[in-house]
Amino acid sequence: MYYKTTVDGEDKVCEALREYVAKSYDTGKADGINIGITKGTVTTLINLVNSGNITLDYAIANSGLSKEEFSATAKELGLSC
Repeated sequence: MYYKTTVDGEDKVCEALREYVAKSYDTGKADGINIGITKGTVTTLINLVNSGNITLDYAIANSGLSKEEFSATAKELGLSC
């Protein structure tokens, strides 16, 4: 009841919530940046494969992803390899 009925209690809950949201936002932002980088890398590598500049095996080996992750990302982006 302390947290629901007193100004101090409400302030503590609000501060805890602000901290939680800030941490969640920072983590989500970092995850989003990493996802964007991965998608950009796969797109570039697939374009190089499709233009005949590199092989698919070379692209996968240099993507930093497993073959399954590379294929799943390409599929998600609507790219064929």
